Parts: sequence; structure tokens; C-alpha cells
Amino acid sequence: MDNPIADIKPQEIKRQTGEGQWQNHTLFFCAFSHRGMVRKANEDDFLVLPDRGLFCVSDGMGGHENGVIASRMTLSGVERYCSFMDDPENATLPPGVFVDKFPSEPLEGMAQFANSMVHQEAAGKTMGATLVGLYFQDLVKIVHVGDSRVYRMRQGVLEQLTEDHSFVNELYVRGKITKEEMRSHPRRNVITKAIGTDSTVSPTLQNIDVAFGDLFLLCSDGLTGMLDDAAITSIISTGNGLTGIGESLIDQANSAGGKDNVTVILVSVQ
Repeated sequence: MDNPIADIKPQEIKRQTGEGQWQNHTLFFCAFSHRGMVRKANEDDFLVLPDRGLFCVSDGMGGHENGVIASRMTLSGVERYCSFMDDPENATLPPGVFVDKFPSEPLEGMAQFANSMVHQEAAGKTMGATLVGLYFQDLVKIVHVGDSRVYRMRQGVLEQLTEDHSFVNELYVRGKITKEEMRSHPRRNVITKAIGTDSTVSPTLQNIDVAFGDLFLLCSDGLTGMLDDAAITSIISTGNGLTGIGESLIDQANSAGGKDNVTVILVSVQ
């Protein structure tokens, strides 16, 4: 089968593949980020730390430059907080950021640390980012801010594990609009929670169960805005290999219009 993104210029796509270990399982992963077919810059980014079992996606907002800065700084904040957890005595902290004020729960601490960095950088400018992270430790946890998502594919069934912090999702929960109407609503891009827009943030944290054979998908709304769950399920079900599935998700989102940057991480538990 031809590589569906073979003709994309190298500077237009960021990719990473590899594997890590969690308990008695191997975590095979691939990650792709592409600017899409309309946007001039890629305001999405991803962070993969396989030795730590941490996988994150961030989608920046605030205009081209501010959005790029916000997503990069969000993930940099997550990584720097990890370094602090490893060696608190020698960690270098940004000016005005004091880790002793952050919660002891690691994922909440990561989100708060990243939030402080982005909020400080914004200094009154419109700047923020989503953050979704999947963390394989003794327990497997999700941290979630905004409308980037985590899905789990188990035995052929795709399940959305996160609930969007968005205006349209609030309408849906209140029974004002349908799932289909969410996709075309004029305010579908309005999120109600973001990294960096306020001095503090309250991320959603959850523990999840993991079984052999599970496949996790982390993605920005550049994927879910172009492809519905049925289309995503169909692509994953092709059995085209992890990298092939990731490439196909990017390719199909772009073929459907590519109206936004699109980022995906796939993690297979084997």
C-alpha cells in the first residue's frame, strides 16, 4: 500500500515512533502532527516520553504565533515538571514559578506548572492551549484541559474517554443540541477551559483500566472536526499497522478538508 503522506514536505509533518515498557506490557506508539490544508502554521504539538510512559497532545490558540508558542510552552512545562519530579534539588524553574505551590498529584502538578508558564508568557495577550495526557504508571491516568481527546479502541469498539471542555458540549449535555449538531455549530471551536488563559486551571483527572490489546488514540480537534467516530473506527479497523493507521488518520482528515492542524498519537498495549 502506498504511504498516504509520502508526498507531504518533511517540514510540514512532525513524527515519532517507538516503544516503551509498562509493567509486563510493551507500549508501541506512533505520533504525527501536520498543519493541515488551510492553516499557515501548525499550532498543535505532541510530547512523547516513553521511558516515563507519558503521551501528550496540545493545541494552541491565540493566532498563528501565539498559538504555536502556547502549545510548545505547554508541553515544555509538562516536561520541565517531570524533570523537577526526578531531581527537585537541581531543577531550573522559570522566574516566578514556585513548585511548592503546586499539588502533589503529578498530573495536576504538570497542568498547573504548564499553566503558570503559559499565563506568564501571555502577559495579557490572547494565548492558551489544550492539554490531554495519558500517563502509564502504577495506575493509568488521563489529564485533560480543553477539547483535545483520548479514545480507547477495545475489541473493535471505539470509546471516547474524555469529555470536551467546550461550549457545544455543554449544550449537548443540557440536551440543547445533538451530537451531529455539535459538529456544525458556529461556536464549535469555543473551549471553556484552557492552559494559560487564567492564573490557575482545574484539569479533569481520571483513572482508567487497561487491558492487553487496547489501542489508545490521543488527538487534537483537527482530527475529530474532520472525521466522526465511525470514520475513525473504520480507519483503525483496517489492521494496517500502527504507523499506517496514524498516517491514514492524518491523510483522511486532510482529504476531508484539513481545515485545522491535526495531531494524533496512537499507543498500543501488547
